[in-house]
Amino acid sequence: GSGRGCQIPLSGMFVGKEHAKIVRTKDGQFKIQHISGLAGTRVNGEKISEHLLKHGDEIEIGKQKLLFRLER
Repeated sequence: GSGRGCQIPLSGMFVGKEHAKIVRTKDGQFKIQHISGLAGTRVNGEKISEHLLKHGDEIEIGKQKLLFRLER
């Protein structure tokens, strides 16, 4: 998001202060959750409110694109 405390700072008119967050589920997977911001959060081109991530997923927030990678 665009807020000071965000681990991945992003900019843009429609990016929320805390736009989205990635959390680890109890079974060890990763999930992204849209929190705020008019730009929405997209994964692989689809607008989401919540999505289970997998290696290679493309996350879009505003005009910024991020690649989700799992390192072993």
